[in-house]
Amino acid sequence: MLPKLTPDFKTIADFRNDNAQALKGVGRECTVLCKTLELFGRALIALDGSKCKAVNSKARNCTEKKLQHILQQITETIATYLKARDEQDTLEASPTKLTPQGLQEKIEQ
Repeated sequence: MLPKLTPDFKTIADFRNDNAQALKGVGRECTVLCKTLELFGRALIALDGSKCKAVNSKARNCTEKKLQHILQQITETIATYLKARDEQDTLEASPTKLTPQGLQEKIEQ
């Protein structure tokens, strides 16, 4: 056995391409087995072989309280934006009416 011998990306890609039907069947059977054993909650996930690094730092995790706070901030931001847009629309919709005297002053300028 050769140490640290791993297939390159092309070997893996060829294997997936050559055995696509079999891999789909294995995935389907795995899903059925997990459903039968009640290993799934309310949602299903797809497995694609990606590797993820688990991080649970304060900056990266999300608790129910943090999520509620973030949603509240988003709601407030949207409300502020919509209020500003409405104010801008009312300013644009109500043009200033010039009196004959005001019109004469503009002409003189």
